[in-house]
Amino acid sequence: MKRVTLLLVFLLVWGSCQVNLVPLISSRVDGTVLDKETRQPIAGVKVKLVTGPRTMFEELSEETVTDRKGYFKFDLSFKLPITAYLQCEKEGYIPLIPEYYLMHAKEELFDKVVNLFEIHQGKIKRSIITLEKGGTLKGKVFKRDSNGISPYAYFGGSLLRSTNPDVNLIIENKNYYVAYFSTNANGEFEIKGIEPYGDYYIQFFPKGYPSEVVRNISINRNDNPVFECTIDLTDQTGIKGTVFLGQKPVDWARVMIRMSNKTNLDDKDGAFDDADKNGNYSCLGINPGRYTVIVQTSYEENKYENKFIVDILQGVTKIMNIVLGPGDITEDYIGKF
Repeated sequence: MKRVTLLLVFLLVWGSCQVNLVPLISSRVDGTVLDKETRQPIAGVKVKLVTGPRTMFEELSEETVTDRKGYFKFDLSFKLPITAYLQCEKEGYIPLIPEYYLMHAKEELFDKVVNLFEIHQGKIKRSIITLEKGGTLKGKVFKRDSNGISPYAYFGGSLLRSTNPDVNLIIENKNYYVAYFSTNANGEFEIKGIEPYGDYYIQFFPKGYPSEVVRNISINRNDNPVFECTIDLTDQTGIKGTVFLGQKPVDWARVMIRMSNKTNLDDKDGAFDDADKNGNYSCLGINPGRYTVIVQTSYEENKYENKFIVDILQGVTKIMNIVLGPGDITEDYIGKF
């Protein structure tokens, strides 16, 4: 009898240990990612499982990478059921859900944009996902200044679309951000995995100068065009100087300038610059006229702001050292104007 009792105790203890050693899988999301054209598996794809109503308000997300067979899986143990969607990204391929769809999808149609599904306790959700190779845009940016023409190193810009790619799913009358780029020491940049369309444009952001836009850029799937552009920095019309907080130069401030006596503004009717660690800023290359200037900075949890009017003449650089003090504390930043 004692032997039987001891055996039962041993079996119960052993069984409980097995449960602890091999936990049960509550549910799983898995699948395979394939190349749309070749139908071959794609290794190294970043797969993200996102839950929540929208990507910007996601409640929970998990991330993994496909193996050499294109396989991925998520073993989940959080409270179910829950609604989720998958996002897949790989350099050279168009993302499963392009970013501008996530940013600009109509609220009532978001579930169709991302293909929402429910995860249930103890169930497996299996998917076969195909990714399509996108086009590539290579570029080289030069600058023209007092020293002549040279590569514009470590310079940035954005690639955008100018028309609505699907009026049924995303909000109209938007500029659809596609990718940000920055140049290397030779002024070169490269963007891969772009959807093939003919309505792209690039918005350049020259430091201290108005943004510059180049339109009608066409992206083809199999072409690798080299796009070249020269940014003219020779126009010195505007203001420059140093921003001070009390008697010391600030280590960061934003200076924004916009023409105030004109209704329909063009690109050269405004500019902004972030002052460097020594407080130096410049807003040049703008049209002559009367401008509103706003300067903002922060220090020890206080936000400072100053706003004033300045007249700018053609070809003249007005030196303006701006001093912020205790009387310039503001509750909120204006941000842009």
